[in-house]
Amino acid sequence: MGDMADVLNDLKEIRKQEKEERYEKNILIIQQCKLNYHIDDNGTVLFKTIKGTVCFYPSTNKFMLKNKVHYGDANSVIGFIKNLAK
Repeated sequence: MGDMADVLNDLKEIRKQEKEERYEKNILIIQQCKLNYHIDDNGTVLFKTIKGTVCFYPSTNKFMLKNKVHYGDANSVIGFIKNLAK
């Protein structure tokens, strides 16, 4: 199993790097937006809206409002929040 373990460890490292790259890319986009947000201790970005708090998980490209999960990057979250305000 030595060879297979090496392959799986390499794959794990690649996934970790991809997750870190997604996080950094999404945080840059969030920082440039004009919306008020808060980043909590575990890296979740919280947006307070009239219809509730939108939780955005930048490393996985998921966001949630009232227990409903949506998928998309930071641009998708910003568009979703702007549509909530309409």
